[in-house]
Amino acid sequence: MSSWEQGGFDAKTWKDFNDRLECGLQGENVVDKYMNQLGYGVESKGETSDYDRVYSAKTKLNLVKSTSFEIKTDFKAANTFNLAIEFASNGLPSGISITKADYQCFIIPSATTKDHQIIIISTEQLKQLIIEHKQDRVSTYNRTGFYLFDKQTIIDNGKKNDTITIKGNHI
Repeated sequence: MSSWEQGGFDAKTWKDFNDRLECGLQGENVVDKYMNQLGYGVESKGETSDYDRVYSAKTKLNLVKSTSFEIKTDFKAANTFNLAIEFASNGLPSGISITKADYQCFIIPSATTKDHQIIIISTEQLKQLIIEHKQDRVSTYNRTGFYLFDKQTIIDNGKKNDTITIKGNHI
């Protein structure tokens, strides 16, 4: 399995869950680099099932502020313009239903270039959008339930939206 950070990937080559997991971990590492550029350091990496990362930064008063993130890599969003928000898996609550993360971070790799999009929205804001639009677009795939949102809706309600270009080997 090759990394996708240099642009170009083919989901059809994924053999199993481990391939998808590896791609997701690469996405988390890309977000780590991005957050580092913003002045945040990685405090912890997925040590619990409550969130994927905790980033910390010093405030103007030299206090350390920690913020937790759930990070999702969505390979289809570049083509469908939709983000999939997981809420159940194998008949049990999962994803947005049980997260304790402060923020949801979506990385959308480009299938053809090195320009990858990162969208960050507070968990509270995303849950409010789900309440407002829950019945509109609910889908299931492979025993996983998720809400589909046009990515522009998330961008319009989110805290941060950047397109980043990955240069060199960051992973």
